[in-house]
Amino acid sequence: SPEDRFDLYPDFPAFKASAQDGCKLCELLREALLERYSDEGIQRGEDDYDDTIKEDWLKEPWDKKVRLTLAKIDTRDPAALHGKISLRLPNVEALSPVNMRLIFGWMDTCEREHEKCRSEKVPRLPKRVIDVGSAEGEDSLPRLLETNRAPAQYVALSHCWGSWQGRSRYKHARLLEANYRDFLDAIRLQDVPPTFKDAIIAVRSLRLRYLWIDALCIIQDSKSDWAEQSGQMYDIYESSYLTIVATKAQSSGDGFLSRPHKPVVTVPYNDENDPTVEGQFYLSRFGEPRSSWNSVDAVSWNTRGWTFQERLLSKRLLHFSANGLYWECRTTDRSELNHSGRDSYNRTKWLLGDNFEDLLPSTESTSFDRRYERWYMVVAKYETLLASDSPWQRV
Repeated sequence: SPEDRFDLYPDFPAFKASAQDGCKLCELLREALLERYSDEGIQRGEDDYDDTIKEDWLKEPWDKKVRLTLAKIDTRDPAALHGKISLRLPNVEALSPVNMRLIFGWMDTCEREHEKCRSEKVPRLPKRVIDVGSAEGEDSLPRLLETNRAPAQYVALSHCWGSWQGRSRYKHARLLEANYRDFLDAIRLQDVPPTFKDAIIAVRSLRLRYLWIDALCIIQDSKSDWAEQSGQMYDIYESSYLTIVATKAQSSGDGFLSRPHKPVVTVPYNDENDPTVEGQFYLSRFGEPRSSWNSVDAVSWNTRGWTFQERLLSKRLLHFSANGLYWECRTTDRSELNHSGRDSYNRTKWLLGDNFEDLLPSTESTSFDRRYERWYMVVAKYETLLASDSPWQRV
């Protein structure tokens, strides 16, 4: 059962003294409290309450005591198999062997068992893709490939471009008429921003060959190519085998594979009802506790009009977020941290409620009024998002 412990705002001297005496857990908790009770943290907390509740707060002066009653606990230990702990710590590397087995498992289950996620037709490649090549050998350099719309699986990238100032650091990072022939020969990884480089590495790790990135597959200084390709955006994302999402990146210069070091505290675990069950807790600060999906839903990527379209259209999405990997498909959701899937509130229901397919023109059984209602919901959601001067900012 949880035990209450009190400390004083704003410096939390009791936790500070314990941390100085060598208590790593106290140090971890104090860091969390300092962030939670920062000016910004208090403001975020106040925003969750309406004015009628706030009016009662200042009737009596605050004694500045903070009561700690709960710490989020994660473990990789076999003791979790007994149902005591369900969450896992994220791996140190985004594409670690453990994570790759996890991703391949999600992909395999989706292909075999999810009827809503299957494609009835053989997908065809977009007009151009990046052939990511292999990690080693003569075929190691990625290159632009003119596909002639051949049938094959490919991955699409969803990302935030970011400011032009950030993009100008990579003078060869966009497909232009001037460098088109060069891109057909090779695209040097050192010339592309970290987000594009990470996407190429991720696709290679997934044992797939083709990748579509808007900046590298559409001729950026050609109005005619923009007009043609913007009209294909629906098909590009709907037909992709998988969409990789650079969820944690605010610009193409940020990348998404790197993971900061997060201190981990080890605490012995014993089951008072079963002495044969023992192990360790692993405690770490890994993100906002209010929602396991905040690192996907409450980030810059999810505020953009074009990424809204990409999320809605894609059959499968693999998010690289600040808190770990998250999987979305038209059937279920999963996470690296082992949060339970949001089967009753998954990606399509997040926007439209049940039966996402009702929105699609291929569904003959859906009434016109029902489709109109759902289309109105899409437009209403879209209008709340940030737009740009991109040609595919259209509904």
